[in-house]
This record gives sequence, structure tokens and C-alpha cells, in this order.
Amino acid sequence: MIKINRRDFLKGSAAIGVAGALSGTVLNSLKPSKARADESTASWTPTGCVGCTTWCPVEVKTQMDSGVKRAVDVRGNKDCKRGNATTGDASNVCPRARIALQEAYDADRVKHPMRRTNPVKGVGVDPEFVAVEWDEALDEIAQKMYDMREANNSHKLTYFRGRYTYSRLTLYKALPGIYGTPNAISHSSICAEAENFARTLAVGRWGYDDYGVDKCRVLLLWGVDPVSSNRQVGGMIHKLATRLANQGTDPFTLISVDPRLHATGMKAHHWLPVKPGTDAALACAIAHHILVTGAWNKAFVGLDDTVFTAGSNAVVGSVPEKGTKGLVDWWNNVLKTCTPTWAAGITLISAATIRTVAEAFAAAGEKAISWLGPGIAMQPNGAYGAYAAIALNGLVGSFDTEGGEIQEEPSNSFYTDDIPSTSGYTDSKSTAGSAMTKITKYEHGVSHSIPALSADGTDGYLKKQGTTPSNVAADAINAEYPYETKFIIAAMNNFPFSCTGTNRWENALSGDMGALDWATKTYATWSATGTASDGAPPFLVDISTHASEMGMFSDIILPGKHVGLEAMGSTHQRGGMYKTHHLYNRVIDPVWVDARTAENEVPYMIAKALAGKGFDLFYNYLKTAYPTATGDTPLTDASTEADFEVIQAKFHATTSSIGGLATRTAQWNALNAPTHGTVSGVLTAGNGFSQATYSGHFDGSGRGKKWKYAVTGTGATTSGTATGGTATTVVNSAATWTTDTYKKSYVVMKTGAAAGEARYIKANTATTLTVGEAFTTAPGAGSEYDIVKSCFQTYSAKVEFYNANSMLAKGLSTLGTDWYDTLVKAKYDGTAALVGSLNTNKQFALMPHYESPNIDNGGNPSVYKYTFIDHKSRLNREGRSANAPWYHEFKSCDAGDVKNQDVIKISTADATSLGLKTGNWVEVTSNCLQPDGVTRVERSIRCQVSVWDGVKQGTVAKCYGQGHRAYGRYASKTFGSVPSGGNNNRILPGNWERLSGANVRNACVKVRIVKVTGPEVAES
Repeated sequence: MIKINRRDFLKGSAAIGVAGALSGTVLNSLKPSKARADESTASWTPTGCVGCTTWCPVEVKTQMDSGVKRAVDVRGNKDCKRGNATTGDASNVCPRARIALQEAYDADRVKHPMRRTNPVKGVGVDPEFVAVEWDEALDEIAQKMYDMREANNSHKLTYFRGRYTYSRLTLYKALPGIYGTPNAISHSSICAEAENFARTLAVGRWGYDDYGVDKCRVLLLWGVDPVSSNRQVGGMIHKLATRLANQGTDPFTLISVDPRLHATGMKAHHWLPVKPGTDAALACAIAHHILVTGAWNKAFVGLDDTVFTAGSNAVVGSVPEKGTKGLVDWWNNVLKTCTPTWAAGITLISAATIRTVAEAFAAAGEKAISWLGPGIAMQPNGAYGAYAAIALNGLVGSFDTEGGEIQEEPSNSFYTDDIPSTSGYTDSKSTAGSAMTKITKYEHGVSHSIPALSADGTDGYLKKQGTTPSNVAADAINAEYPYETKFIIAAMNNFPFSCTGTNRWENALSGDMGALDWATKTYATWSATGTASDGAPPFLVDISTHASEMGMFSDIILPGKHVGLEAMGSTHQRGGMYKTHHLYNRVIDPVWVDARTAENEVPYMIAKALAGKGFDLFYNYLKTAYPTATGDTPLTDASTEADFEVIQAKFHATTSSIGGLATRTAQWNALNAPTHGTVSGVLTAGNGFSQATYSGHFDGSGRGKKWKYAVTGTGATTSGTATGGTATTVVNSAATWTTDTYKKSYVVMKTGAAAGEARYIKANTATTLTVGEAFTTAPGAGSEYDIVKSCFQTYSAKVEFYNANSMLAKGLSTLGTDWYDTLVKAKYDGTAALVGSLNTNKQFALMPHYESPNIDNGGNPSVYKYTFIDHKSRLNREGRSANAPWYHEFKSCDAGDVKNQDVIKISTADATSLGLKTGNWVEVTSNCLQPDGVTRVERSIRCQVSVWDGVKQGTVAKCYGQGHRAYGRYASKTFGSVPSGGNNNRILPGNWERLSGANVRNACVKVRIVKVTGPEVAES
């Protein structure tokens, strides 16, 4: 054994020393000139970037050096058209892509499996790790997992999923289902589920949209910086630059609504530094002005001769509403009083500016985009404001247009987002364990008042706890609710750093495991078999490239491969009017030979070790089910984890049949072909990825199939007349449908008792459609229907401003009939007041509106005076970039930031009142209300000041990403104890946008700022 303390952990392998450890691994730019690689050996290998969820196909340049292949550069894949459909994306890669090189070759990476020897866990506590062999680590993991399962404690295992690829489901679905636990918890709700929720209310789609920026004429950004984050980064850098440069005959106006001036905002024609938390008032005022001036898109909305006058109910004319539903109700209940003058007093944006923006947006019509971002959605009561912002696209008819916001996804795309059937690979313990209550489920959410409504894609409706509010897990572990969490497997996540209210995670993972018997690998306190609480923190296994804050609480750290350069897998994403699915390839051999791929190699190794203990169901499943599904020979005991990595990556990167390629092997070969070419129709593949376009979706006027069906009712796949049915079925006894032909399509009732209602089709037989959510009234015999593949996915198949029977109405009803009580518990006090304690005005809970911000002022607004704005860096990679020197060297690419510093941006006026100058050190403190609604916890960070007038007076802004105590020598000041800079999540509250269950990061907390004489200090 090699005992490694904090200081040694940052060194190269203790066995071979730093020089030996780095031999054959460092970048050419770091090697002496005499060892320069041979340029004649250079080549470009396709792979993918996992730096953010734009998930760009890229190519990596490699060179041979003394027999070792080295990665030396990264560019966009030359065949990808998401950024530039004419030339390809070879030059269109964002700044963070190249940081992958420093991540992979980081000398501070975890090089071997590591075992904790200090049983005490806590912030700043040295784990006293020692290096162990893989077999030793796997044996201990398997023994504890086996013992837990035999003691009927399998449900007390939790898997935490962080940044994933589409190889994710082996650990996230197969392992929990076969082993027997409900506790597979992803990071998604700490990311952007609040945006998905708002989009669902307007168009019924839980997911991320594409944007037709090439043909857009007005782009209105709500708390989003597209060239920094939000799933479009690489392409948007090119597209926005092109649109701004080519004004000529196709003018383009860029508008940014954000209290902070970000990179895109610096190029905007209008910057609207809205008062934090008041975005909804601005959105409603824009809608009001569009309506009173008669500027809405009448071709889409209809209501041509309806008159909207400020302060009065609408005078409805003879022309009906067409592609939208509930506009008159929205006006009469909300918008009629939302004048620009009213909004100016709330937002601090002038009424004249609001009118100017509204008129420009309306004039662009179907080529206008209101782009919803986390700044407006991830607020404590952000749902209705985000709904108001995205609803503007409905007013001007720009949903599903070539210059607008696009819900359609090209259907021709490789990949399987599921696992092979587990039938035959489960037992009674699998069933019993999986049936236990998930630790983040609604029963626990009652105390947190988190309905967490979402659509999971299988039913097409909102239901309670459809979202997993990931950050609740910390409180569940602390409270041991609904049972003790005994064992955690974490893969590429760092929840004690990346979740808001970090103190809750630190408390959950801290404690004393009891004296460690090294020979038996047992603790005196922690027990795998007990039914009562043992009082110890969870046994934690962390799979990661670096020792993160999560890793410092771990009992075992397993070294992960770098995804993009060393590991196999795949991901898909759409943007720039294309959908791509790319492979992650083994571009280079692992820099550290003990590294394994988290999502396929590691579960295979754990499964094999479990089989050795007597539980072989998971191992047999991986050996047999995956290769059978791909058409390959089942694996044997002689097979390696690397063999399974190939098979598993192949399964998830292909599908049953597509584009004339009827086998997964044929598709795999097409993806790996050296040149990119046409597969069939709109689908191309090769050079490591596939690519599909929207060809055939838009007509000559740029309107899509959803747009046209909503307005004209044309474009159905088939139509008919029901001979019967129930609340959840439509029957046509004369039909001869092929089973499940219409699964995932929509049935729209045109006449009869359920006329005007649309429902998601879960399944169909020869004569019966089964829908995901019941009709309000069962459609009877004689009811005419359409079956539609491409329509807005709301319950009316239209863009909804209000629908008494909407998805949200159904979702709230799953919580009970007392919506007032639900809204009060969810901290929507303003909405609850509108609904009324007797629930007499429930319509207000179903339409966009403004509610005063719910910002935690620490219980003392005279002390905690500055609203804190969190934002993301153009250099943050979702894979340990904070320990890359380039991250710090080029930090000034973030507006207002300073290279090699972590700064808080403060306006000149506020800096003057505080006696601060650029470069001063400050302590930034919040006093956040805890989830119990009673306790407050004061937490501080230290950083330097950047005096900068790109932030609204009364607010301060700080980029997320620094403040690590771990990772390595560049990320931390003193590894394990003293951070470099400050972690925003340390002072942000553990709070939620509760209707969706998403974390909040904006308009949620006020801070105290005090000048200090010294830099960072040790945290506890």
C-alpha cells in the first residue's frame, strides 16, 4: 500500500515520481524542444466535446512522439453544419473545447483506485487516502453491496449521476432496476428543468428547442448568454456574429434582458438591465403593448377584429382564435392592466424602452424569437415569468417557423435512449427494493413543499414528482427519510460543490464511520446489514477523473477516463437547424493506465465482482443482453471491461433500424466511416457522427407542420370517426392499425364530447388508441378525430395562454383540489392570493403573470443589501476544468472578469459607497433560510473586486466555477482545505422553483459585502 496525504496527493505517482508519471503524457507545448513530435504523423480523429450540453462533434489532432500518440489540438468537426451549414464547423468551436487537453493531461488526476483510511469525514478533514489495486477496491464494493442486498437493504443504495453521455443508462437504469433500488438521481433539476417546465405550459414540450437564428430578425434574450451556455454555444458564436455583420437587406436586432451585461449582451442593440426578479412584469407589458397596438400575428393567432384596450376587457369580434388558446382570458384576467408605465415602476426599465422593444418584436413577427433562459426561469417563483416570456412567441406566431423557436426534432437520428430488456434478469429483491419510496419523492417534498411537476415522456402529462429534485437528496440523507442512505455511487458529479446550499451536502456526508479494520475492510459503526440507523454517514464510491469535494468525502475513489479523449460513448443534440449524434472515441490511450470509463467499464467490473460474491444477475445481463441486442456474440468470463465498453457504446449509438440500415452493425460502420456521406433522405453519417435536417418540415413560407396544424387543422397522419371509447381510449372498430404504429403521436378530437382536446398516444392496437392522460369527458361514438405526428403537444394542440383543462391544471389536481394551499406551500404567495383561499379564481394559476420576487434578505434587509447574481463562464467545462491553467489565464473572456482572479463585479456607485476599488479583497456573506423554514445559516466566501458598470446598481454578479478546496493545485489554494476564490453555491440558498422542482440561482438571495485585508481562508 502507498499512503498518500494531501500534499502527496497532488504529486505524481508516489511509486515512480513526477518525472516518471509524466513521461509520455504531457502536451507538446510543455515538452523540451529536443523532444518535439513529428508533424508528419499528425492526423485528426473524430470524437465529441463534453464541455457543455451543446455536445459538439469535434476532431482532435494527434501526433506520434516516441511511439506515444498525443492529443495536441481540438477543432470543430469539419463535416458538422450546426454552426455553418456552408463551410462546416472546423473553425467553429468555443473556447472551452481546447481545455479538454489540459484536463486529460492533468498531473493531478486520480491515477489509481484510492481507499480512505481516516474514518472521520468532514470539510477540511484529510481522508488519508492510500492507493489500492482495482481488484481490492472492487472486492470491497461488491462485498458491501452484496451484504446490503442479502439484508434486504438494496434500496438504501443511491446512484448520483452527473455529467453523462448516452451510455448513461447502464448505471442509471439497469443497475438500480436489477440490484433493487429506486434511488437513481440525476443532476438535471439543478440545471435547467425550470425552463422545460415553462416551455411545457406554452407548447406542451418538455425539452430543449432549436432556434432559427439564421433567418431571425429580432432576438430577445431572457437571462441567457447563448455564446457562453444554454446548449447552442459553438454554433451561436458563428451565427450571431454573422447576423450582426450582415444587416443589409435582412436587418437583425439583438435585445438582452439581464441585470448583468454578458458577452452576447455587449453586442446587443438594447440592453435592458431589469431589476432582478421582475422579468415577468416586463414580459407582460410587452404582450400588453403588442395587443393594444393590434400588432399580434393574426394569421396565427386569429381574433383579427378583437379590440384590446388598456384597463378594459377585450371586445371580441367575429374572427375566432386559431393557433392559440386562451388569449382573451389572459388579457381579461392579467394583461389589461400590465401597461408599460406599470412595468416601468417595477422593472426600472423605461416605458418608452418597453414600447420600442415590443414594437420591434411584433414587427419581426414569425422571425422573432423570445429565448427563455435560466436567468428568468431559475428563480424562486420563476415559472409564471418564464411562461410569460416564452408565450411572446405565440403572440407573434414564431413557434415552429424557420426564423423562430422550433419544437420539431428530426426523427431520423441514430441512438437508443433505453436499455435492453431486463426481463429474466431480476428477482424478488429487485422488485421489492425498486418499489420502495425514492428519497426525493413527494412524501418528503411535503416538508419542502416541492410539487416538482413534470412530464416524463411516457404519458404526455404533468404529474407530481415527475422531476427528481436532486438537491432534496441532501436533506433526505440528513433526515434519513424515508430511510437511511447507506451506500452511494457517484459518477462525474460534485454535488457538495455544484448544488446550492452546500452546507446541507457537507452535513449529509460528514460523520464518523467508526474504527476501520483494514484486514476485513469493515467499520465499527457503519453497517451494511442493520435495519435501524447506524448513525454513520453513507459509504461513498466516487468515479471521477479528479478528487473533487465529493471525492474528499469518499471511502473509495475510482479513476475515470476522460470522456472525449480516452473513453467510448455517444451523445446527441440539436442546434443550428440540425440534429447530430456523435461518438466519443478512444483518441488516445488512457494517460493513466488504471483509468476506466465510468458509464460502461466500471459497472461491468462491479457486476463481475458481484457475481463472484453470489449475485450474478447484473453480470449475466451485461454479458448477454447488450451483445444480443447489437447482434454480437455474448461475452464470456474471459471478456474484459474494454470489450463491454465497445458493445455498450455501439448499442446506445445505434437503433433498431434507420435510413435503410437495418442492423446496428451497419449503422455503427456508417458512423465510423472515414468520410461523411448520405445515408438516406435527410440523414448523413460518417467521420464519427450522424446529422439530420428539418428537410420537409417547413413550407415555402417558412411555416412548420405544427404551426399549420394549429391554425388550419391540416396535416394529420390519418383521420376517422370513433365507434366508442373511454376516458383513456378511442376505439374505431373498423380500423386495421398496426400495433403501436401511432405510439408517441397525438390524437385530436374534432367533434363530440371531448372536442378540441389532444392527447398523447401511449400505445395502439388494431382498433384502439390508448392515451396517456384521460380526456376531460370520454369521447363517444361518432366523435371525429385526427391522428397527428407533428402538432403542439398541449391538451389543445395549440399554443396555450390559458386552458382550464391544461397540463398544469391536471398536474396541480394530482396534488389535490386546494390549489391555494399548494401554492402557499410552494411559496407562490402572490399567485395564491389571486386564486383565493376558497379557490374561486383558479384561472390565475394557469396563465402567465407577474408575482413579486421572493428574495431572501437574510432576515435583515439593512445588512444584506445587494442582490447576488450567479452566472456561468465561457470556460466552465462539465468535467473538472477549474484545475486547468488555461481556465484561469483566459478568464477575462468573461465580461467584467480578470485573468487569474476570482472576482465579484460591483457597479461604480456601489463600490464607492462601500469604499472599494478593483483588486480589493472582500468577504461576501448570506444568511439563508434553511428548508425547515425556520433556521438561518450564515455562510461566507472571499474573492476580489472588479468595479464594472456592466452590472445593475444594487446587484452584484459573480461567475460560478471557482472556490474549490479540491481537484488540484490550480483549482485550490491549499488542497483539501483552502479554496482558490469562492464557490457561489456556498452562499446561495438551498431553494427551488418549487412547481418544477428545479434549483434556483437567480433573484433568490441578498448578500453583505465587507472589505477584508487578506485572501481566502480555510473553510469548515
